[in-house]
Amino acid sequence: MLPYFEVRAAIAIAFTAVATYYDLANNKNVPSILLYAFVAIGVLFNLVTLTGEPVYAFAIPLAVFAMGFLFYRSGLFGSADAYTFTAISLLIPYADKQAYSLGTPYPFILSVITATTFLFGIAMLAKFIPYIVNRIKKGGLKLSNERKLSTALMAIALVLLVYTISRIPFLAGGQLVLMAFVIVMVLFFTIFRDEVMGSFVGEIAISKVENEDVLAIEKMDPETVKKFKLQPYVDETMMKRLKDSGLATVPVYTKLPAFEPYILIGLVISLFAGDVFFFLAGL
Repeated sequence: MLPYFEVRAAIAIAFTAVATYYDLANNKNVPSILLYAFVAIGVLFNLVTLTGEPVYAFAIPLAVFAMGFLFYRSGLFGSADAYTFTAISLLIPYADKQAYSLGTPYPFILSVITATTFLFGIAMLAKFIPYIVNRIKKGGLKLSNERKLSTALMAIALVLLVYTISRIPFLAGGQLVLMAFVIVMVLFFTIFRDEVMGSFVGEIAISKVENEDVLAIEKMDPETVKKFKLQPYVDETMMKRLKDSGLATVPVYTKLPAFEPYILIGLVISLFAGDVFFFLAGL
């Protein structure tokens, strides 16, 4: 049994809810003090109550933070998301057996990540499928022969993968549907990656670029990127390089969707409905 499970869960929900508020209402700017406090409380809980379980208490959260930091530096999501996932993995390192009718063989944070990714994928598909279809109808999007060929080959490979997975005897129908959905989502966003990511980009003046902004360097002149060693993540060093480049404006991912709401919903689902993948085992 996880010590103080109810208290841990309440704190995790409360902090994630506040982070969600700032993500939505404060231009995706979640106060650092909130995130540091979230992580610190998780560390304190584990120092006091999980001294005999160092892997769950600290090793796994450290791995979560390292992975989140890499995603953050590459511009895939914000620093707040990395801290939130880390804090949740500290506060709820594993599923409480009394809260779940069916335990999971992996850390609780993986349940949250699975639910979050699933929800985010549904939302993005709902948004971008009509967008892509509309562009194709208007002739604003044409696939080259090379792109059509690579798409066809990828589709064939994914169909074979789905068929192979479907032959696994211990997977239930619901789990197969989830896997098929993930594969379709990967295929869609791989094919239309440029169009999807391009819709998040805005051209802004150098003077308005801020720390933690993410540059769309793939849309910049390659020679300029190489000469000034530009990277997606903007920090003080990158700010100086941008000013030295002499550019008036740069493409920045200014329209990225808020991710904290999906983490909050994924957390609540995982706490009250259990692991999504194991839940689907009963379907």
